[in-house]
Amino acid sequence: MINHFRRIFQGILCLLTVVLMFMEFSTAAAASGFPETAARKRLSLAGSWQAREKKSPRWFAVRVPGRLPAAKVYFLKREFQIPAHLKDYRFTLVVDGINFKSTIKINNQYVGDVPAGYEALSFKMEPGILHGGKNQIFIEIDAAQNFKYSLPVKGGLLEPELPRGIIRAIYIYAVPPVSLLKPAITYRIQNLSRIKLNIGADVVSETSAGTAGGKITVRIESPEGIALFSGDVPVVSGHVQTTIHIPAGRLWTPRFPVLYRVVLTLKNEAGQILDTWFTTVGFREFRVENGHFVLNRKPLKLKGITVFPKDFRQSGPDFGNWVKKLGANAVLFIYPPAPEMFREADSLGFFIFSGLPLWNSPADVWGNEVFLDNVSQFKKEFLENVQNHPSFCGFTAGVGNDGLGKDYFRFFPVKKPSKEKHFLTGAGFRTGTVETKSYPFDWVGFDLTNWVKPDWKKAVTHFRERFPAVPIIFSQVSVPFLKEHNRTEDQIRFEKRQGYTLWKTVREMLDSPDVAGCFVFTDRDYQGMYPTFLNPYVKDRRLFRMGLESNSNASPRLSWKMIHDLYTGNGPGFAEFVQNRDSGKTAFLLWGFAVIIFFLYFLKGNKRISGNFVRVFARPKGFYMELQSGRKIAWGHSLIINFSASAALAILTASLFFSAKESILFDFFMTQLLFFRGLKTQLIPLVWNPAVFVLVLTFFFFLFFSLLAVVLQTAAVMTGRSLKLRNALALVYWLSGVFIFLVPIAMVSARIWVYPVLKYLIFGLVLILFLWFVYRILKGMTVILHYSPGITALVMTGMAGLVLGILLWLYQVHSNFLPYLGYIFHVWKAGI
Repeated sequence: MINHFRRIFQGILCLLTVVLMFMEFSTAAAASGFPETAARKRLSLAGSWQAREKKSPRWFAVRVPGRLPAAKVYFLKREFQIPAHLKDYRFTLVVDGINFKSTIKINNQYVGDVPAGYEALSFKMEPGILHGGKNQIFIEIDAAQNFKYSLPVKGGLLEPELPRGIIRAIYIYAVPPVSLLKPAITYRIQNLSRIKLNIGADVVSETSAGTAGGKITVRIESPEGIALFSGDVPVVSGHVQTTIHIPAGRLWTPRFPVLYRVVLTLKNEAGQILDTWFTTVGFREFRVENGHFVLNRKPLKLKGITVFPKDFRQSGPDFGNWVKKLGANAVLFIYPPAPEMFREADSLGFFIFSGLPLWNSPADVWGNEVFLDNVSQFKKEFLENVQNHPSFCGFTAGVGNDGLGKDYFRFFPVKKPSKEKHFLTGAGFRTGTVETKSYPFDWVGFDLTNWVKPDWKKAVTHFRERFPAVPIIFSQVSVPFLKEHNRTEDQIRFEKRQGYTLWKTVREMLDSPDVAGCFVFTDRDYQGMYPTFLNPYVKDRRLFRMGLESNSNASPRLSWKMIHDLYTGNGPGFAEFVQNRDSGKTAFLLWGFAVIIFFLYFLKGNKRISGNFVRVFARPKGFYMELQSGRKIAWGHSLIINFSASAALAILTASLFFSAKESILFDFFMTQLLFFRGLKTQLIPLVWNPAVFVLVLTFFFFLFFSLLAVVLQTAAVMTGRSLKLRNALALVYWLSGVFIFLVPIAMVSARIWVYPVLKYLIFGLVLILFLWFVYRILKGMTVILHYSPGITALVMTGMAGLVLGILLWLYQVHSNFLPYLGYIFHVWKAGI
């Protein structure tokens, strides 16, 4: 009986082995499609190039890889040498990334087009294009994005600018006249240890006799460098094909990133080496089962981060080590990373979900045929470049697709999910509801950027009930989008609350059996346009308060430590919730009382001040006439009034900044306005120290009123009228006294900004007082200059327009902000 059951059990195992042999098919991981060997050479085109705008004759030097200065059409060129001993080689131009649409020529001959940004392409050059000695490459780059059909489309929510130009490596790849073409490696994992490896390649030659009697030596090395197989395979009709079995193969995992090395050496009949090609291979199975990710037939919970590939430096030389140190096993790139990032992930051990450049694409572009053609072509090229890496486990058709719903699924060219795929497709959404009857992707990603409340558990339950087989990941988890307000005025406590909120949310997601993975949104490579303004420790614009990265000028982020402890299982994290303090709001009360006491002291103690102050509001015409006649008003009196008014506005403004620490919309506006990084750096500690900030803002408003007086005096001179600067200052200073009435409100505004009705009432009152101030200025200038109200208004409007135009021009020089106004409205409409 025992032997009978033993034979049945052995038969079942054999049957399973046979089934798995036919079902488990994957593609091997190439270290690089263009390896450099003794026979194959890379001729780098990095370095100094010449560039000019299409409409300008002036050439200037640029670095490649690098960035172009503006969203315009540029011509780039450089000369390069082909060594004499390579003149008979076959050449391929390799471009790892040009933003955005480009046309390439070499020696005035067309080579090819780059249709989209972040696209890695290679162009095989016809014989005669390159020649030994000096050559010239010429590239026309359209560095401006389009709202309809470019990839990526123009701008994006909270992401106004992408790197422009040749942002990644570009080089000439030279192979011998007789060489291997399209080496392909596939494998089958038969029983999690026995691996069947299929190797194939074509052999090309400039002459038909080049491959006669040739052979290829195949060598397979273990991760330790030990030869597991070495043998010769004959070339038959210009092709070679062989199958090799690895009886005790080890599988690739993030914890143990085992890579085998495959070397193909082409030899002629005499044994002379003609070409050598190599790659690394990682064997693994990655699939979806019952709503979970499965790696090598074991459930896998993804603990990752979401980043933006920034520029030609990619993520820095230490990025992979940084990911591993954090304890993450996956990275989701919003845009495709550089090819070397996949090689780094292969060797260090972490998965990559790579996004197509569709992030924040508006819904209407999915009906544009040009856009859809670009998407299809990009997807094809993208998969050809990355599907041979064990670290690449899938791509996302956009992250944060503004609730496109049915239109998104109808337009995006994707097939029905299949378990036989070696990579997985997914899409990300900002809302917890995906309005479709069938979900055409392998996994779904939710983020928290557009959620009114953090009811992510309800969203997970709702989606799981409709699509139980689809894994759910959270692709952009970050503190501001958790909607758990951290209204504290102490920097250390603020940091602890942020860390606690993030840690608690991520822990709950990872503990949930219905969540397949969680990706914390990090600022490592981001443009700096997410909430950056009020980070207490930031010394660089590229960091924001909920980020994970450490900075050379700042202490490590507390959030980084919390996620590190959570991902690695080291340390208890937060044991208790950190309470708030309201120490900062007291500063506004003290400043308000100080201004009131200061103003009332002089108002009651000096009859001339009180008399003029009352007269400005009760009988302003007489005040204007005195200024027109040249009567002098004491400097000290004017300064007292203006200081009090400036302080009132300063208290109100500082309280607004102080209360808006969690407003993404407010931060986005300020980030757009403050194009000088140093200014933003200085404002960060000021916002967190309201007592000092009020003093700085008081000086700012005092300077503003003084400059306004200079503008009025300039307008009088330009119209041929006489107005002394002293009297212009007196006019503005005394009329600004109307803002003193804001002091009682400013004192408590930090406590009432959170109430929408009271907030709008304050804004309304400030607007009324400002309009009164402008009206009195116009009336005063009418009396002083002896002009009609219409002429005065015209003159003043012209001066204001001139000053505003100069400021906008200066701003435009530093930051091309005009195209992004629509996205500011987008942010406001989203209610973020």
